[in-house]
Amino acid sequence: MKVLVPVKRVIDYNVKARVKADQTGVDLANVKMSMNPFDEIAIEEAVRLKEKGVVTEIVAVSCGVTQCQETLRTAMAIGADRAILVECTDELQPLAVAKLLKALIDRAITMGFCTVEYLERICPFYHAVRERDDFARLVEHARRRAAEFTAAVSQ
Repeated sequence: MKVLVPVKRVIDYNVKARVKADQTGVDLANVKMSMNPFDEIAIEEAVRLKEKGVVTEIVAVSCGVTQCQETLRTAMAIGADRAILVECTDELQPLAVAKLLKALIDRAITMGFCTVEYLERICPFYHAVRERDDFARLVEHARRRAAEFTAAVSQ
């Protein structure tokens, strides 16, 4: 079974985000970017499944600017077999990303994901817990929910 793991290039979690002076968005100039931490967890879980023999190939995919290659290289360093970059210069809205992923899913059987947005939906107190020791428990909860999702999709 192939596993497609979408990975997102985001502002590094150790960096404090700054708002642009004109209040139109986040200032990304000279800001360290990295892979979404939850996407790293998804890649690691896919590697574990591959080591168990459940998965034959791990494909990391990212949609965005050329610099997303760094994120894909990180995914491959963790253990992804292949990486696909859907290069575009415009800021993508969630529906556009979903359509791009749907087109890629034709080549992959299973897709597992866990994003901050997903955590906020399943766990409303996410932001309150993030800075506390309960964060590890929350991440484990998200892993279980992602595994349940993957199991439901593969049936």
